[in-house]
Amino acid sequence: MGLTGRTGLDGHPAGARPRRLRALVVPALAVAAAGPPVGLVWWLIAPRASMAVTAEGPRPVLGNSGVEFAADGRFALMALAAGLISGYVGYAVHRRRSERTGRSHSTSVLLGVVAGSLAASLLAAAVAYNLDLPGYQAALAAAAEGEEVPAPLRLRAVAAVVLWPLGAAMEYTILELIALVWARWSAAGQAPASAAVPDGSAAAVAGGPGDGGGAGAGQPDEVVRRDLQL
Repeated sequence: MGLTGRTGLDGHPAGARPRRLRALVVPALAVAAAGPPVGLVWWLIAPRASMAVTAEGPRPVLGNSGVEFAADGRFALMALAAGLISGYVGYAVHRRRSERTGRSHSTSVLLGVVAGSLAASLLAAAVAYNLDLPGYQAALAAAAEGEEVPAPLRLRAVAAVVLWPLGAAMEYTILELIALVWARWSAAGQAPASAAVPDGSAAAVAGGPGDGGGAGAGQPDEVVRRDLQL
């Protein structure tokens, strides 16, 4: 029955599609909800580049590349860590639920976790930027020409956005493969023991009355020999 549930053929075709959809949407929403808190943490710990106020408008200050790299690096590390956590939690929750219900929608859950991770990463970057934007605009309006103001926090390494879904997909897939290998290894280890039971039963039956090796074996022959002696 467990194998039937894992393939989605659970005996209820009418309700299979809603369950698969729910298995995709619920993890996606749950993981996406982690994006704003991660963006808040990034906003608190990331360094800020500076903008110089000129007659033509704000211009980046020379030497900002190191600060921008540090901010993007912190986002990348946080996104990767959040992805690994998302993949682990998504797999653990799905595994426990599938063991309880006998149905598994592993592919739908994986897609939901990956989609939610991508949304969470975009939300984290957007939250941090929008938290900085009002202060930057106010400082820019009050600054005189030649002054420097902190620039709003912006993710410049766009590729860092995919680290969250990438980490989640890797973690989930690795755990799924480990569970599959473990299940096959356990089944292979139990097969010889179960196959030996019929042989043992047959040996026990063969050792019953009438066989020369049992405790009660040979009793009819002994009676015949005693009659002949008499």
